[in-house]
Amino acid sequence: MLRDLSILIASQDDQQLILMKEALIEKGFSKISIATSSNEALDKLFEYHVDLVFIQSGLPQIDLGLFVHLARQHRDARKIGIIVMLSPEYPTSENIFSLEVDDIINIMPSKEEIGFRIGKYVEVQAIGEELDYANYMLKTERNEAGYLQESLLPDAAFLQRLRDEYAVDMGVYVEPSAILGGDMWGAQTLTAEKLAIYMVDFSGHGVMAAINTFRLNTILQEHPNVNDDPGAYLTQINTLLLKILPKGNFATMFYGVLDIATHQLSYACAASPNAFVWYEDKGQCRVLDGSGFPLGITASANYQTQQIEFPKGSSLMLYSDALIETEDSRGIYFTEEKIQHYMEQLVHGELKVTTKQALDLLIQHFQDYYSKKLEDDLTVCLLQRSL
Repeated sequence: MLRDLSILIASQDDQQLILMKEALIEKGFSKISIATSSNEALDKLFEYHVDLVFIQSGLPQIDLGLFVHLARQHRDARKIGIIVMLSPEYPTSENIFSLEVDDIINIMPSKEEIGFRIGKYVEVQAIGEELDYANYMLKTERNEAGYLQESLLPDAAFLQRLRDEYAVDMGVYVEPSAILGGDMWGAQTLTAEKLAIYMVDFSGHGVMAAINTFRLNTILQEHPNVNDDPGAYLTQINTLLLKILPKGNFATMFYGVLDIATHQLSYACAASPNAFVWYEDKGQCRVLDGSGFPLGITASANYQTQQIEFPKGSSLMLYSDALIETEDSRGIYFTEEKIQHYMEQLVHGELKVTTKQALDLLIQHFQDYYSKKLEDDLTVCLLQRSL
């Protein structure tokens, strides 16, 4: 309520103190405190939980700038109003607003002006509270959407099942550039011998990109891959996305099917970053060309299935383009060649670290030497077949 405001008047002018207090009482205010110095004003500011301060410029002990700074340190800047009353010795308003005060009035304001200034303060506070609530609700809803988006991804129990039933170990790192992101990865068991893995990166980031991941998840659930043909499946997904994606939105995607019985990896790409395959028995790395049309661009896109050997001990690394498009402090990128060399030393070098350890070391290296703040969503998946 307006009349419940706690108001502090800080002035050395006795006449001003009397007139201001009488005017406030006449307006129905009862919680009124008086101070005759800046120090006393600060003490009462916190003792009486003051909402609004009328302070005379040029009070002794603490200058106006320091007073405002100390006041803002202890109370939310939006929650406390500070109105400066210009004294004859300090007649100009120049630079006062730069001190984060809310208003400036004459040294001897009329009752009408006092009422107007208080009404203005209350109006601003009401708007501020509405904005606070709106921002709170927006953040809450975005967090809830983030949790929901995370729930679309395979959980720890599913990854354990892959280790137990398919002898496949997976490590995954996800870091959205905002609360919500446009990256999406997943794995699906197709048969007792076949496992699908995919990586998707929608254009943009934030809310719209996240909504598109939900759209794609619905497609994947309602139209499962029944013929084990990655190229035909991407063609089908592209047709379905064209019907529902907003104009200008698109996605890159890698979709692969691992057959643990024939030791083959079939895959198709839609403009995805080049994937890496490391062979334990050959001690070499193979780069899988990710070129092709992005999904959701054109109905004429046709995606071809490629097939390579993927024996026991082999590793597959998928990643979103943030990994290779983020600069270090010198403007140098983490190139495919650098990633290839670094991971060779970890996965199949003398260190012989686990999949999770290799992924952790890769991400730590990226964070140590490259951007501290991502401008795009980052996802890295590392899959390794056990020997």
